[in-house]
Amino acid sequence: MIREKGRVIEYKTGLVKIQIDAKTSCHSCKLCSREKEGMTMEVLVDSAFSTGDMVNIEIEGRNLLFCFFMLYLFPVISFIAGIIFGMIIADILSYAKFKEPLEIISGFIFFAVSLLYIIWFDKKYKEKGIIKVKPAPKQD
Repeated sequence: MIREKGRVIEYKTGLVKIQIDAKTSCHSCKLCSREKEGMTMEVLVDSAFSTGDMVNIEIEGRNLLFCFFMLYLFPVISFIAGIIFGMIIADILSYAKFKEPLEIISGFIFFAVSLLYIIWFDKKYKEKGIIKVKPAPKQD
């Protein structure tokens, strides 16, 4: 399970915007866009929060791996599948002369469709509430 601490910067009924500060290790990683200011995220919540509240954000490891696959590997696999599909179609239609352009065009079409699917997937997955936001315990 991944746990992060953040601060509520905006709250609307059912939706909270959280600022996650950058850690010292963020400067060497560059995997996400957490530079000096950190990153912000919007999460659907059931309970009420107020601006400035400290919260804990929890994401299950299984969900994180699935999202990683969808975001990074699915488009690449789709592109390769599109190239293979273009190769098969060129062989079936006997377009030996246009085989490579057909493969590339088909690959990019599959890639574009995968990006559209990721946009749809993101909207549906956000509604599932896999990111849990809980008030952080008060420190004395």
